[in-house]
Amino acid sequence: MHDPNPTHAQGLKSRRLPFWTGVAAILTVGLVVLGCTSGGGFPKPYADGEVLRSGLSIPPGETFVLGGGQPAGFIVQAFNHGDVPVELAVGPIPSPTDRGRIYPGSQSESAFEAGEVALLTNVSDRSTARLKVTITSLQPGQQLGMRYIRQ
Repeated sequence: MHDPNPTHAQGLKSRRLPFWTGVAAILTVGLVVLGCTSGGGFPKPYADGEVLRSGLSIPPGETFVLGGGQPAGFIVQAFNHGDVPVELAVGPIPSPTDRGRIYPGSQSESAFEAGEVALLTNVSDRSTARLKVTITSLQPGQQLGMRYIRQ
C-alpha cells in the first residue's frame, strides 16, 4: 500500500519545532539548509557556503543582533516586505557603523567578517518590521548567535 506521506514511508516521524519567544519578540523561523539555490530573487549561495532562510519580525524600537565571535564571515541578504524601514549596521553594539537603510519593498546584501556583528534595527516606534533574510555562512557548519536588544 502506498503511503502519500513520504516521511512515513521512510519510517520517519514528523515532529513540530518548538515555538520560541524572545524579549517581547517573535522570530518566525522557517529555516532551510540548501545546497543549490537560495531562491527569493537572490543569487545562488557562495562557494561552499551554507544558506539559512528565515522570516524575521523585529518589534518597534528593537534590534536583531546576528553573529559575534564566529571564526569566518557571513553574508546577509534581506528583503523588506513590511511597512517600516530597517537600519543595517555592523557592530560593536555601543558604536556601530551604519551600512544604510532597507526601505519597504527593497532588498540589501552585506558581507560581515569573522567576529563581526550584524545589527538590524527597526527604526519605527509603532510598527513591527518584517524581513525575509538569507544568511550565507562562508564556513560550512559555522554557528551564528542571534538575539534581540532594546534601544
